Amino acid sequence: MKVGMKTVLCTLAAALVSGHASASTEKLAQAEAAYQAREYDAAGKAQAQTAAQLYGELAAEQTTAVARAKYLSAQSEALYFLGHASDDKALKIQHHLAGLAAGEKAVAEFGITDVTQANVALLKSQFQADDLKVLAEALYQRGANLGQWGQANGVTESLGRWPDLKATMQLIIDLGFSSIQDYGPLRTLGRGNHQIPALLGGSNKRAEKYLQSAVSKTKAPGTIYSVNGYNNTFYAELLRDIEKADEGRALLESFVRADAAQLNPRMAPETRRAQREALDLLNNW
Repeated sequence: MKVGMKTVLCTLAAALVSGHASASTEKLAQAEAAYQAREYDAAGKAQAQTAAQLYGELAAEQTTAVARAKYLSAQSEALYFLGHASDDKALKIQHHLAGLAAGEKAVAEFGITDVTQANVALLKSQFQADDLKVLAEALYQRGANLGQWGQANGVTESLGRWPDLKATMQLIIDLGFSSIQDYGPLRTLGRGNHQIPALLGGSNKRAEKYLQSAVSKTKAPGTIYSVNGYNNTFYAELLRDIEKADEGRALLESFVRADAAQLNPRMAPETRRAQREALDLLNNW
């Protein structure tokens, strides 16, 4: 039986598409495995670097805006970890700047070039809930890197970028995704309001509202502490500064005894780091 040229070409095209999909699936598995192997030592940072590279390659291979945004956001998160794990200030700034750039590219895939001008109603009418969740994650990773980049650069940069960071977190909340990253938008707004002097727009009252909410909404069952380590440390530091030190100490003492792997398995390296920082806080309380 003769096989027509059209049939051969169709078969070849299908094989190529299948092969590409298989390669992408394998690369995604490699990227996720590398990110899950991240740690704050040299080997763990190398794993995070590998993940960032692979997520960037995956983003470049995608044919839809939302798919590109998803992988750019994952790349931004891996770069954030590298910045957080870096003791060298210049390297820290470099990683967070790269993470910020990846996050901005992800957000731009949704047509947003200025978060302060984003139209929430229009975005909700244009995108399905699953796609908006990808946008919310991209906004969060962009904001997380923006905040750490500003902090690493000093007080002036931190203050100068606060309105942008605040608008980014508020946009996530307005889109209906305040719960992402263990109520990361509330954690970020709380931390910012605590760290920025009142004369320049900070507010311990607002900080308490945000951080208390982040902790209470993410408590490990039967405990007083959050499954997110930085919800705990940020809230405890605030409590110490608003004359509720005993409450803050109790929170930290309970948190440091927790099993990091059980609280939030995906964030275990960050939780262990937060527990070490919590011990330092207690030793200097």
